[in-house]
Amino acid sequence: MSRHLPMKRLWEAVLFENIKCAVGGPNTASQHAEDYDFVKADARRWIGSPDFEIVCTLAGFDPAMVCDRVKAGRVTAADFAQRHRALADGTSLSLRADARRAAA
Repeated sequence: MSRHLPMKRLWEAVLFENIKCAVGGPNTASQHAEDYDFVKADARRWIGSPDFEIVCTLAGFDPAMVCDRVKAGRVTAADFAQRHRALADGTSLSLRADARRAAA
């Protein structure tokens, strides 16, 4: 195992949690609608920001590709379920493979 893999997975988790908040439903962030609206708006503002770009890079993703996918609505709850299965199996999720399939 690469000594950098745990750090990469940490940044993947940060990235996916923020994207989940930006695209997910009310149960994602809070049971309270007003809290959810605030968290969702904040997460949406974060997408495409300089901090977002840094996190994407540290997680091993192309920031422009991730931003484009999120803004085009091509990220779903199924993407997060797949991520959790991949982490449970000890593998790393790749949005790049999904993007290649979508482009084909």
